[in-house]
Amino acid sequence: MAYHVKQSLEELIPLLEMIDTPWAIRDDSFLNVYMNEAALRYNIIPKGFDIAGRHDEEIPVGWSEFADQYQAQDEKVIDNKQSISIIETYNWYGESNLTPYVCDKHPVYLEDKVIGTVWSSVPFKLFTPLEYVDNKLGKFVSSIPPTDIFTSAELRIVFFLINKNTAKQIAKRLSLAERTVQNHIAAIYQKANVSSLGQFLEYSANIGLDCYLPEEFVFRGTKYI
Repeated sequence: MAYHVKQSLEELIPLLEMIDTPWAIRDDSFLNVYMNEAALRYNIIPKGFDIAGRHDEEIPVGWSEFADQYQAQDEKVIDNKQSISIIETYNWYGESNLTPYVCDKHPVYLEDKVIGTVWSSVPFKLFTPLEYVDNKLGKFVSSIPPTDIFTSAELRIVFFLINKNTAKQIAKRLSLAERTVQNHIAAIYQKANVSSLGQFLEYSANIGLDCYLPEEFVFRGTKYI
């Protein structure tokens, strides 16, 4: 079946080779058929390793531990004949930090029969309704802070502060005394040279801190959107 999948998309493959977004094809038995150069880099495929005709668990990469999850997702696409989107989090491109990407999976047809899937992945972006109204682009979610002026403890509080949690709520989430959280917030405001939450939210948006996700809150694996 791998041959028929690749043959049905043979006109598309030259185009996929020219773009820098990861794209790949799998057959209906969940065998890898094709990855473009961007997908090979994204998936950290060892140089010279041929992925064609192999299941994910046969590929010598760390993300192969998600093989069962990927197979279940492909099966859902094939059985329902519908596209799905997932968030997949790993050290993509061999980066040291965990990064979430949005992976879209689509059915591949031969006449009226689904014979495989095609997928692509792009960085996970935050996009608010106000940004849409203001014609602004979304921002990439990152576990790398855009500034080094805050300590790790402060960054944890910053994350919940930006998401408008109160000191009491943050204290409960982080198992800290409320007074400790209030002291951290005072220190955070001082470092940012602001005096209110509104000013701090504006400061965070300006430097990209509003899209920061502490790595300790990031987990390797996949989840449906």
